[in-house]
Amino acid sequence: MRYLKQSTAVTVTVGPTIDEVDFITPITSLTHAGIVAGLIKGTTNTAITVTASAGVNDLVHILAGHHSLELTTGNTDTVGHLRIHLSDADSFLPVWEDFMVVEEQVFDSLHGAGDVLDVNVASTDTDAITATSIAAGAIGSSELAANAIGSSQLANGAITAAKFGASAIDNTVLAANAIGSSQLASDAIGSTQLATSAVNEIRDSIISDATTFAGANINATISSRATPAQVNTEVLDVMQTDTFAQVGQELPAATQSILKMVQFLYKAWRNKSDQTASDYQLYNDAGSTVDQQTTVTDDATTFTRNVIASGP
Repeated sequence: MRYLKQSTAVTVTVGPTIDEVDFITPITSLTHAGIVAGLIKGTTNTAITVTASAGVNDLVHILAGHHSLELTTGNTDTVGHLRIHLSDADSFLPVWEDFMVVEEQVFDSLHGAGDVLDVNVASTDTDAITATSIAAGAIGSSELAANAIGSSQLANGAITAAKFGASAIDNTVLAANAIGSSQLASDAIGSTQLATSAVNEIRDSIISDATTFAGANINATISSRATPAQVNTEVLDVMQTDTFAQVGQELPAATQSILKMVQFLYKAWRNKSDQTASDYQLYNDAGSTVDQQTTVTDDATTFTRNVIASGP
């Protein structure tokens, strides 16, 4: 069975035409006017007029009773079985050829014209697709395009608790960090996504219910948070026990930490300093190097000390 592309003009071969008397001799010269020709589309016959040349259904001898026959787009307009029949009671035995007319996309797919068959699955046998019939790693992130499975691809209620077996998704089937902030859209988990009872259960599990969230599932840094008393002890330790070196030779900035502000005050109170009619100098702990300095003025009415700068 030969295939023809629907609604496409084409030239096909028919024959051989064999002498109707001796049943052997190929008829190579035809009397076109005496030929009865037709196209049977399915079960409906349509007569055509074959011509030697310059017609729409030219029938031309090729070799040993085989002929070429032109078909128009109208001749091939119906998908399905097509039979071409030729006869001439005074010349040759009846000849017929069977073809299958297919849609353009199907024809191009079958004949390597760069197309592929459209395949839509209408039904699948029960258990045709199971975990055992799919190789490990057959469907992974590298096989799925970005956003291939999203809310627009899933029907409402397609994924529910009832669709998953017990423990179907747990830490043994999820890669480390498989679900993180980058995998969740903003507000993906909010009050509208969690039932009130679910939020209460989480709260009770953390605060009072040790049986729901085992202690091992609570991060150690959470379970060992410092108590208020421990915090108080640490603060007193910083203030009463820990020691700090003096600030060195640097410019006191307008914006400083509380620690440095106190250090500068203590240094100015404790360390050696010089005061002349025009200069103020504050030394380091050893009293050998000027760390901070500034200029001063006194007009017998107002004493002015300018902003402290770095030494020397």
